Amino acid sequence: MIEKLRSRIKRDINIGNKLLLYLLIGGYAFFITSRIWMPDSGELIEATPYYEVQAMAGHEVYLTRWSYSEKDQAMEVIAEIQTKDLLDTGLEYEAVERTKGKLEIQAVRETADYMVFRITGIPDGWKEISLRLTEEGGDLLRLYTNIDAVERTGSLPEKDQDGYEADRLEAQISYDQFQIQEQESVIQELKEENTELEQRITELENAVYPTEEEAETAGDTVTKARDTVSANEADIEEREGRIEELKERSDKIREQIEALKK
Repeated sequence: MIEKLRSRIKRDINIGNKLLLYLLIGGYAFFITSRIWMPDSGELIEATPYYEVQAMAGHEVYLTRWSYSEKDQAMEVIAEIQTKDLLDTGLEYEAVERTKGKLEIQAVRETADYMVFRITGIPDGWKEISLRLTEEGGDLLRLYTNIDAVERTGSLPEKDQDGYEADRLEAQISYDQFQIQEQESVIQELKEENTELEQRITELENAVYPTEEEAETAGDTVTKARDTVSANEADIEEREGRIEELKERSDKIREQIEALKK
């Protein structure tokens, strides 16, 4: 009788231990997958930055626009495309929302250099959307936006081919402005560096040195500083030339947009 009781207690303890182990494993699995099934808006997938080249086996792609109209439940995505191969087989595409699945998508303007996509049926409460581009050989590129990063616009009506072409050209102007701001930022840094170097040169040239060796060392430092100033000035001139080229390019693009609107 006692042995049977001991055996039953031991069996119940083993069952309890197994049950506890299953609960621990289940809880751990739920914790690991909870971010998939219950996405947190504070942990969104980072949006693909504009103007940054994304490499594929046969193409290079970069975004210039990703707009969203809540009223129209639609998005417009513009991607510049550079083909590495002589013969381009094109790209297949689909749009997927993180929890809602595939969305309706159409390439409303498609050339060898760029594609304009229209994504419709954007669901309420969406968090993240990926635009997936696939090459014939199977190489896949995912471009992302999220609810916090997407550009918002009042409306996104359907347009004719000229309308989408104008959108693409306007995105190119935005890219030009981005590049101009980058060049201006570097120019400002170079000018500030030159101001500091000129001050240092003046200090070294006006200083009194107790020994000839110290004077020679200071002279070498002055020479290096002057060389750096000259190199910076040449760099500034080159960047200013690039800015003028970008401004002229933007002006010509504006003329193309006006021609499309007529």
